[in-house]
Formats: sequence, structure tokens, C-alpha cells
Amino acid sequence: MANILRAYTALSTSSTKSEVSTVLQSIINAPPFTIDASSRIELIKSLLRDLTAATSGSKPISSKEAAQALLAVKELGKNPAGSEFIGTPTNLRTLLSLASAFKDDEEATSEALRCIANALFLIEKARSTILDEEVDGGNIVIWMLEKTTIPDHIFVLSRILFLATVPGPRSFILHLVEDKFNGHTAIEIIGSKLDILTVGVLSATKMAKEAMTDILKFAFNLLLYYPKFVRTEPQNSEARNNDNLDENAVIGDFWSSKLDGLLAPALRVFTSLPPTSPSPIAAPVTHVIHTLITIPITADLRSIWFGNPSGTTASNSNTNSPKNASRSHTPQSKSNSGSRHGSPGPSHSSPPPVVAPKPSTLDRALSVLSVGRRSLSRSPPSNTKPAPSLDVLQHAYDLLDNAFTHFFPESVDVDDASNLRGG
Repeated sequence: MANILRAYTALSTSSTKSEVSTVLQSIINAPPFTIDASSRIELIKSLLRDLTAATSGSKPISSKEAAQALLAVKELGKNPAGSEFIGTPTNLRTLLSLASAFKDDEEATSEALRCIANALFLIEKARSTILDEEVDGGNIVIWMLEKTTIPDHIFVLSRILFLATVPGPRSFILHLVEDKFNGHTAIEIIGSKLDILTVGVLSATKMAKEAMTDILKFAFNLLLYYPKFVRTEPQNSEARNNDNLDENAVIGDFWSSKLDGLLAPALRVFTSLPPTSPSPIAAPVTHVIHTLITIPITADLRSIWFGNPSGTTASNSNTNSPKNASRSHTPQSKSNSGSRHGSPGPSHSSPPPVVAPKPSTLDRALSVLSVGRRSLSRSPPSNTKPAPSLDVLQHAYDLLDNAFTHFFPESVDVDDASNLRGG
């Protein structure tokens, strides 16, 4: 609408706070596509110019209206024409400067960063533009992430870094993992934020769950690309013997100990998050699983994955597991088999033979998991040597069990062919 542009350009240093707020709100509330492309761009240009002036005390916009004015810029940027204009080097640099200039106004900082995140989401070219030397957005954003403890800021900063690393910018990803920002690498920064956000999620802090989801997305990009770039610590024979395995390398072919520091905080997230509802596997649980499946069980990481030796043997842990007691489908003998929920005590009578139930999907999965548990332990066969803690595996078991219970109730045969057909 041309009248909105005219109303904004009519504002002056003598305009009252109420008048400025009314015009800004009209921009925010304008229905989609009611502002043409040229007016949209002109409004963004004028707002950014006045916001920059506001940092030095000039009007018509004062620092008190900064959050509202930046919200107006964000709304204008939801249209691709607006985001394309925001995604230019000059405007990205301006918004980064505004985010820093209004650092004492959490809402204004958040809105400035959201303008950038929306532009990177809508305009693919902006994801590389923000890393250009003239913008230096990657460095600015990772420094801001290192300093903040505010979940909303962690969320949007992580969203920017996630989008900027989606294309796999080699030099920037190497820089993040190998260099330090205020004394910490990106891996260390991510780990510290995960610990902060775990507390936030458990205490239902606003935006903590969303922030955790997006910082895990960012972490996944580093775990995906960095091992391929450095090609160290091959994890399988193909990676060791194939010098041409480059672009075709997949997750798990290579690893780097520079990424080791992410395992412990990721496991703390995995084992600490409460069950989600209605689906037992939802964000951010899904995203921490994505992160963990990229991390191998190396000699250095084995004790982190499975904990230090405890006094409980693997056989005792297996026997005492409530899951094994309630889910065992393996008949013990002809006289006490066939019960899904456990076997009765020895009977002096001889009931008729019962055909063993068909192993379910969960049984087969647990069988594989049980084999994995045995293969992951290098302890010599001994009844006295303690086995590693299985807390992580037990938690994974519980999560899998809950998922099958949710998606395949007891009355449903999970192996029925009809479950494999859509509709």
C-alpha cells in the first residue's frame, strides 16, 4: 500500500511516540501481498536508515521503538522480495550492527537476528553472502552465541549458523572447529549451550526446547561435513583403502577427535530429556539422536558412551531389567512358556505344549541390541569383572519400547502385512 509508505515517510523528528508506534503497527499488521515490491523495499531501506540513526539518539525512531521497528522489518522480509533486499551484504551487515547496538534490549536484538534468519531461510544466496569477508557474519554470530545465555537468542543465532552451514562451506566449517572464539571452539560452545538448555527444558523455560533443537541442527552440520573435509581417523576398510572416497563419503566413514567434546553433553541431553507427548520421539529428542548416530564408539569415547565400570555385571543387569521381565517372549520350558508378561513359577502339573509366539519387531530389535551390547564390551569372559554401565542403552531401550507401544498398541500385530500398506 502506497499510503503506508507515505505515512511512514511523513514522520519527522517532531512526531510523537504514539504517532510513530501507530505507523509501525500498521506496517506490522498489513495483510500479505498488500504492499507492492517497490514500496516494500523502500520501507525496509527507510526503517534500517532510521534505526541506524536511532543508535546515536536521532529520530523519528528512538531506541525505545527499536524492537517494534525491527519487527516491522521482519514482517516486510517475510515476502521474498523483502528478504532478497535484506539478504544483501550492506543490509546483513546493518542488521548485525543493530543486533549489537541494541544488546541491552533483548527483544530488539532478537528481532534484528530474526530478520537475518528469515532472509537466509528464504534466499539461498544469502547463506553464502553472510559469510563473505565484507559482512563477516559467521564470526559475529558465533561470538554472540558464545556470550549469550538467553534461550531466544541461542535459538535464532543457532538458526543462522545452521542455515549458513547447510551448503557445507569448507573454510568456515574448518574455522569453527579448529579456531577459538573467546577461548572456545564451536564444539565447546555448543556443548556449554546444550547444558544450559537442558536445565531450561527441564524447567519449561520459554524457547529452551526450540533453542536446543536448532543448536543440535547446527551441530549436526559440523559433524556431517568436518570429518569429510579432514579425512582423518577412517572408521571402516573402505575409507582406509579408497583414496578417491571424497564426495561419496558418508557419515561414519571418517571421524576427528576434535569433535569428541560433543559426545558428553549430547548424551546428557539424551538421557535427561523427559518423554514427549503424544509422540514419544519428537524434537529435540529426534535431533539429539541425529547428532549421536554420527559419533563413533572409538577407544577414547567408549568410556563416555557407556560410563565407567560399575559393580553390576552385564548378566545381572539383563536379568534385573524390568523390561526383560515384562517383554520376554522366549519360552523357558514346555511347562512354563507362552506368556507375554512373564512366566509363572514351576508347576507340578504338565500343561499341554504351547507354541512359542512369533517374535515381534521389538523382540528382533532387542535381539540386535543385545548382540551389540556384548560386542561393545572388550572385557574378558569373567563373572567377577564389572561390565560397563548400560544407562545409555537402557534409555534407548525405553525410548524404543515407548515408541512401539505408542505406534503399535498391544492389540496390533506389528508384523501384520497390513501395517506395511498405506491407508
